Formats: sequence, structure tokens, C-alpha cells
Amino acid sequence: MHLHKAVATLLLISFLSPLFGLSVGFSEVKEDPNSSLNLLKGRVFDYPLSEAELGIAADLEFSLATVGKGEALYEWFGHSGIIVTEKSSNRSVMYDFGIFSFDDNFYQTYALGNLNYEVWATSAPLRIKMTVEENRYLSLLTLNLSPSAKLETLNLLNFTTREPNNIYLYHHYRENCATRIRDIIDGATDGKLQQWAESVVIDETLRQLVDNKTDFSPLINWTLNFLQSGVIDKPITYWDAMFLPSVLEEGLIEFSRLTDIDLANTKEIINQAPQPKKSVTLFFVPLFALAVSLISLYLFYSKRKKLYSVINFVWSFCFGLLSCLLLFMMVMTNHDVTYFNENIIFASPFLLVAAFILLIKGTESFRVANTAMLFILIAYIALKFAFRGIFYQNNIQIIVTFLPLYLFNSSLVLRNPAAKEQS
Repeated sequence: MHLHKAVATLLLISFLSPLFGLSVGFSEVKEDPNSSLNLLKGRVFDYPLSEAELGIAADLEFSLATVGKGEALYEWFGHSGIIVTEKSSNRSVMYDFGIFSFDDNFYQTYALGNLNYEVWATSAPLRIKMTVEENRYLSLLTLNLSPSAKLETLNLLNFTTREPNNIYLYHHYRENCATRIRDIIDGATDGKLQQWAESVVIDETLRQLVDNKTDFSPLINWTLNFLQSGVIDKPITYWDAMFLPSVLEEGLIEFSRLTDIDLANTKEIINQAPQPKKSVTLFFVPLFALAVSLISLYLFYSKRKKLYSVINFVWSFCFGLLSCLLLFMMVMTNHDVTYFNENIIFASPFLLVAAFILLIKGTESFRVANTAMLFILIAYIALKFAFRGIFYQNNIQIIVTFLPLYLFNSSLVLRNPAAKEQS
């Protein structure tokens, strides 16, 4: 009796967990004293210079270094850095806002959304050599800053490399190697870059921009789309899109072309690397799920109960674990891009319970569990069509993945009495 109550309680908690996630779904965002906003506060980039200061500024050349995709996942989106060259000595330094270490509890801080990045100043020729050896795209865009903006930018860059100013709280879309440089350059233009960029609404969303960088890897692309909520599906401006190094470079060129500020018009490509091949990412995982569903249907009617149980335990267990990760990120972390994720409604931790129901109670109970999840998914789809302003998350790829799995393992389809388990 006590066991039945415990099981019932577990079922209820797992079934209602999406409501908990949707209602709690936000953590208090950690304040970062070294955010771009704080570092730029009170900074003045336009002020009179002495003759000596004008001479120093004339000897400095600033360039935006844009690096293309690398092999590791964290290198897929590219990289940005500012190179400062002292022309008289031909000495170049690269200021890099994208340094992190796998030490110092990396996985724990990343899981909780509290990942710290560092700012380093290193030899620009050495960094360029390393990038070319890795066969990554590399271009240099000359920045035409005013003399006072050069000196203040250099002061700020040097300030950010000193402890404790060299540590900042990373955010993929708001605080990264590209946005930090974007904000500094905006300060050097007296806010004109942001004013222009925020006036340009682009056609793509943050999700679509990420898809463009990950669509060669269907599984990673699908997982990122599953974990991220509708926050990244809202209309954005050019300013928001500059979280990508390639868009930052393009944006500075467009800003120079469309305004009366000659900020950046000289671009040199140091290394032209091959681009990753595109794939039909949107369809790969859903088609795989459909194939698994049809195989399950065949196994059920051919009475291959063990193989049917193995296949369905694997997908429900894996998706159950993934939904538990999503719920954790929604409720317990600072990953605000996961908050109020609509996927938790129809892909909840109940899937993990369903996997063990299959092992303990058999296919009949597993079919009932899938039928319940199918009805929830259908109800969600109806609400999505009826209230598009509320349920606006772009998750069609996720929906069509789970729909055949629930449908072809539900009581609505598996109705052959001869295939039922013997009591």
C-alpha cells in the first residue's frame, strides 16, 4: 500500500513538474560589477588632447580581428578580438574577451549559468599565427577612431586586463567576446553605433542565427533548440545580432557605409578557411524519431516484446533525462534563455517515469502513459494555434519529434488484442 502511494506521488510530481517549471522559471540574475555597462559608466571618449597625446594617438592603429568557426563546440560561433598596433615599434597586442578555463569548477559554474570569462592581452602576431595554423577564417578590419577615442579605448582595454577587472560573467547573447567589443566601439562613437544598430530590425531571430552556425550538426542543433525557450524567438535588431563575431564585423562595415561616420572601411582577409557543409538539420532528428516510431509499431504487432521494450525504454529514458536537465535549468540556474520553455509542457520528466513503467508494468501501461502525453501535446498544439501571442516559441522541430513517438506507442494506434500482454 505504501509502495503504491509512493509511486502515485512520483507520478503526480513528474506529471505536474511542467507547471512548476513554468511558474517558477526564473532565478535572480547575478550582478556583475565588470559588465560592459558598469565598465563604460562614466567613461568619456571625446576630450581635448595635448600635442604629446596627439602624437601618441597618431602612432596607434586599432583593428577588429574576426575569427571563424573552430573544431570545438565553443568555437563554432567564431571569435572577436581588438588588435592595437604601435606603428613606430611595429608591436601589436590582441585584447581578447573570450578566455575561459576548464579548471576552477568549470562544469559546475557552466551548469548553473555562472561561468566566468577572462580578458587577456597577448601577442597579436602569435595569435594570428595560431589561428592560421588551425585553418580558421581570419580577417582584420581597421577601426578609424578619433585621437581621444584611441587613448580612452586603450586605457579601458588595459583596465579590463588587470585583476580583478579581467573577470566577467559570460552570457552567450549579451556578454561575450563580440558584445564586449561592440560596446567599447559604441562608446568610442559616443553611442552612435548603438543608436543606428537598434534602428535596424533584422529578419532573423536569435534562434535562427544560432541555427545558421549549428545546422551542420543535427543532434547539437536539436538539443540547443530543445533547451532554449521563446526568449530567443522575439524580433531583434542589428545590435542584438552582433553577439556573433561575423555579424559584428558586417555591422561595423554597414554602419560606416550608411552613416556619415567613417568607422571601418578597410578589411584584410588573412586566412580564408572552408565553410562547414549545410545539412537538413530541421528534419534529421524528427525523421529519426519517425523511423523509431514505425519500427516500434512493427515490433509491437510482430509480438517482439523484448526488442520493443528495449527501443522504447531507450528513447523515453534519454528524453526523460533531457527534460529533467531542462527543468533544472529553468528553475535552479541563471540560464535565462531556458526560462518559460514551452517544451517542458509535453516533454516533461514524466517520460523518465514512463520508461520505468515500461520495464515494471509492461507495454499496456506504457501505452497508457504515451496516450496521456499525446493528449497533452495535442492540447498544447491547439493552444499554440489559438493563442499565438502567448505560445510563440519556435519549436515545430521539437513538436514533430515527439508527436510520432507518442502517437505510434499510444492506445489509439496499438489496439490489436492479440498483441496484448498475457496477464
